[in-house]
Amino acid sequence: MRRVFLTAADLAEVRLKPTVGAVAETAFALERLRGPASGPFRRWHRLVEAALLHTPNLSALLGGPEADCSVAELLDLVELAGGTEDFVARARAPRHRGAAAGLVELWRAGVSPHWPVLLRHLRADCEARGRVVMARGVQHLLATLHPRVRWEPPVLSLPGPGGPDVHLRGQGLVLIPSAFLSRGPVRLIGAEQRVEAAALVFAAPPPAGVWAGTPAREEPAALAALVGPTRAAALRALRTSCSTTELAVRLGVSAASASKHAAVLRRSGLVSTRRVRNAVLHTVTPLGIALIDGAHP
Repeated sequence: MRRVFLTAADLAEVRLKPTVGAVAETAFALERLRGPASGPFRRWHRLVEAALLHTPNLSALLGGPEADCSVAELLDLVELAGGTEDFVARARAPRHRGAAAGLVELWRAGVSPHWPVLLRHLRADCEARGRVVMARGVQHLLATLHPRVRWEPPVLSLPGPGGPDVHLRGQGLVLIPSAFLSRGPVRLIGAEQRVEAAALVFAAPPPAGVWAGTPAREEPAALAALVGPTRAAALRALRTSCSTTELAVRLGVSAASASKHAAVLRRSGLVSTRRVRNAVLHTVTPLGIALIDGAHP
């Protein structure tokens, strides 16, 4: 067990985030692919193994010398607050090139085709837990996070390998669901690096039917033709309010690019922006929702 100490200041800063990001989620998918096929992931295993049967980079990552590159090491390449661009920059190092290439191939074959459905599943999980906070408070959320996670104030005890006690020093904790997380119900990230708040990723496996059908329906082609595919995706992403940085992670683009897309959508009346403390939050407007859903406003 590992112990995380939460003061009153930490409890006030506990928050939910719908996804750890596409890159980190793909790293978790790699860890699951390295293990046995089980539960709702049996069909996913078969689909990925068939798609990547002759893929050299992923084969090396799974069974060759580069398999020594652990998922923890891959996650060290991903900065939770930045995501994709930071990963790409760090992955240029020679010792990480094969692992990075393998992750890209796994993303294309095993994660990207299902990402819209998975993202909706993770957001729904996040929103459900948010309702728990509104109805019962943060401490009840921590107490019901998972049967193997124990909340005995002020200590949150996490199952798995032990380690030094974690004191959050008023920075709080970000709770993030993961579709692919394996080898335990939770994983603590960023507690040692001290970059912003530590993140506690918890398993939220999707239903088995996710892999059985076709990928989720995207916005109508007319919407993408009107505003562009990235801005159409941004409108859908902003059904749940988020900052510019979070929008960049959801879209897989740079923060500067996400800011430009949000500005264009705001000038068009499709997105509203407000400042909360030090963050700028974007939300799709009723006009934007009508455009997404193909209804008259």
